[in-house]
Amino acid sequence: MSTSTLTGLRDFLYGTLTPSNLVWLGTQLTEYGKNKGTASLRSSSKEELIAREEEGRKHIAEGHYVSIEDVLEKLDKMPTEVSTPQREVV
Repeated sequence: MSTSTLTGLRDFLYGTLTPSNLVWLGTQLTEYGKNKGTASLRSSSKEELIAREEEGRKHIAEGHYVSIEDVLEKLDKMPTEVSTPQREVV
């Protein structure tokens, strides 16, 4: 991928993910890179999942979210370098 594509992806993620989700994603990507792609996602306990849900609900209640309309608008504005083949609807 080109630098401009990666920069666009980074900026998109900055604008759509919560800070805690960015930290989680960064940790996952770092581990993936350290293990050259052999790392698997760590399982989460029920308590961890509940805590993440509560944190997400708190962020939404505080107004820290991006609407789907804004996400789609940003995606439409992102440059594309590789065209995606259209799938035939059967």
